[in-house]
Amino acid sequence: MKGTYMEELFNRYFSGNMSEDEKVDFLSKVMADESLKKEFIQMKNLIALTSFASSLPEDEFRTKVRLDELRKRKMIQYYKRLSLKISRYAAIVVLVVCSTLFVTERYKMFQGDDAFNEIVVPVGQKVYLSLSDGSTVWLNSQTKIRFPKSFGAHERQVFLDGEAYFEVSKDASKPFVVNTGSGRVKVLGTKFNVFNYGSHATFETTLLEGSVLVQSADRKEEVVLKPNEQAVMLHGKLEKVKVDAEKCLSWRDGILDFEEQPLGEILKKLESYYGVTFVVKNPGVLKEIVSGKFRVDDSIVDILDAIQKTERLKYTISMDKKIVYIM
Repeated sequence: MKGTYMEELFNRYFSGNMSEDEKVDFLSKVMADESLKKEFIQMKNLIALTSFASSLPEDEFRTKVRLDELRKRKMIQYYKRLSLKISRYAAIVVLVVCSTLFVTERYKMFQGDDAFNEIVVPVGQKVYLSLSDGSTVWLNSQTKIRFPKSFGAHERQVFLDGEAYFEVSKDASKPFVVNTGSGRVKVLGTKFNVFNYGSHATFETTLLEGSVLVQSADRKEEVVLKPNEQAVMLHGKLEKVKVDAEKCLSWRDGILDFEEQPLGEILKKLESYYGVTFVVKNPGVLKEIVSGKFRVDDSIVDILDAIQKTERLKYTISMDKKIVYIM
C-alpha cells in the first residue's frame, strides 16, 4: 500500500464509508496506478472468495472474517485453501464478481457440457477471470461467455454474448478467437474490447494495443485494426472508425462514460446492460446529444433520472422495471 492516506481510502471504500463522488475519485486514482490496481483486484478477490466460502457447508468456512483482517498473513493462507475448493474449474484461475457484496446466487457458472464452462453475469456486476492459457477477461453486465476447459491444439476459441475486455497471452501457434452472433475477432496476443449482445445487432470491436483481425459472421468481410480504431457493423458491413479506446473501455473501472452521444445509441447500450426494453413514443428524442458518466452499479432508474434532469427526455417505467416508456 502506498502510504497511510491510500490505506485509509481503501478501508473507507471497502467498508462503504464513501460518498458517490469520493468513490469515482478513488477508483480513478486506483486505475491510474498499476500497483494499486493490482491490490484493489486482490482485495476484491479475497472479499469475494470469503463470502463464497461462508455459503459452503463445511464448518471450517462458517466463521465470518472481518474486512480489516484481509491483508493479514492468515487471510492469504485462507485464500489458498479456498482456491483448492474451486480448483475443479480447470480453465479458471481467478473468478471475481466486482461488487463489495458478493452473493453466489448473483452469478451463475454452468458445467452441463463436459468440455465447456459457461459464465453468466447479472445486472450491475462485472466478472474478472483468468483462463488456463494466462489470458484475462473482464465481463460486463448481462454478459455470457462460453469457453473450453482446455483449449485445442490449433486455436483458443471462446463464445461471447455481451461485452468483454480481453488481454490475450501471446501464442503464435494458437490464435485466440472470440466468436459472437454478428462477427468474430482473431488475435495472437493483444488488448481489445468486444461488444455484441444477442438482443441487439450492434457489433463493435475496439483495439487498445496490438493488432486484431475482425470478420463478419459469414467471413465474407474483414478489417484489420490498429490501436484506437474500432470496427463497427453498419447496415451489414464492417467499417473502421477512430476512437479514444481508453474512454470506450471505462466500464472496466466501473464507469459508463457517454460523451456527446446520440440518446438512441445510449439507450441501446442501457438495454443491453440492464435487460430492459425501451418503448419510444417520440422518435425525435433519439437524436438528442447527451453526455454523462454513471457507475456500472447505478440502477436504470438512477441513470434515467439523471438524463431526465437535462430535459432531453421524460420517461415512465413499468412496475417490474422491465419496460421503459420514453416521451
